[in-house]
Amino acid sequence: MSEAVNGIEKPPTLTPQSIAFTFRNTAGEVLSLSQVRSFMDCQIRWWFKYGLKIPDPQTGNLALGKAVHTALGQNFEQKVETHEDLPVLGVMALFRDAWADQCEQTQFRDDEDPQELARMGEASSKNTWTIWRRPSSQPQSRFVWRVKSPAFKSRAGSI
Repeated sequence: MSEAVNGIEKPPTLTPQSIAFTFRNTAGEVLSLSQVRSFMDCQIRWWFKYGLKIPDPQTGNLALGKAVHTALGQNFEQKVETHEDLPVLGVMALFRDAWADQCEQTQFRDDEDPQELARMGEASSKNTWTIWRRPSSQPQSRFVWRVKSPAFKSRAGSI
């Protein structure tokens, strides 16, 4: 059993037995790759995240993704209901509102500039809106995206 110091539970010494007990009681019998990677990187971080269920603080990149998805999701809901996209300025205003909400919940790292992330989010929202803007009766074709920036390094994917 772990001790409490100033009302905060102190993690037990991590042994193979305590890890197996925690896995069985918190993570189930199957571990995700991210759980194993987290444990290998830092056992105490793993304990806080999976043993005590304390989530990692939200960083700027996660906040950016959530804000962009919120704006585009609201545009998509509008398009489903009315078969019309919101105006691009409307989507950008939705992004700005969502970004402001996300910033309140975010711990920006030293290498994250909130203003630069906001500019990237506005550009991403606008560019995606432009690509997706076509009559809803037309089939949506697959397209490949690539992002190159210091914050994202280089990532590619497809939708």
